[in-house]
Amino acid sequence: MNRPQTSRHGGLWGGLAALQRWVLWSVVALVALQLFFAARIAAMAHLDPHSTAFMRSEIWRRTHQATPGQGPWSQQWVDAERISVHLKRAVIASEDDGFAQHRGVDWSAMESAWSKNQKQAKRNGAERATERPVKIVGGSTITQQLAKNLLLSGERSLV
Repeated sequence: MNRPQTSRHGGLWGGLAALQRWVLWSVVALVALQLFFAARIAAMAHLDPHSTAFMRSEIWRRTHQATPGQGPWSQQWVDAERISVHLKRAVIASEDDGFAQHRGVDWSAMESAWSKNQKQAKRNGAERATERPVKIVGGSTITQQLAKNLLLSGERSLV
């Protein structure tokens, strides 16, 4: 009988096993990352974070790009009870006036933003010669902004 030739690494079956191990480790790493983020977010209910990704990004920008008139970064956490109720309401109203109605995610605003971005992408595709920067709009809520500011930097890049 002729058997398929095998290499010292096990041939086809060895390659398949290596691929399965790689996929398994990738899934384990992804689950571990999600658990890390969940634990970090849960800890923030009891502990003030030293900084957020947005803050670290801003600190880096200020230290590496000398901009006149900008002083050093400083912060001081204040208990929620020490902040005026009127200030809290004003901030919520200025950032997300429908916060009390949509329960954290404004699905209709997200659908509207999706439609606008699709139209803009089609328009930009037709006007590709001008190479104007595309303005992407979002249906951002306070909940989404909080997640972005805690976990992501303020830069608009994949990294």
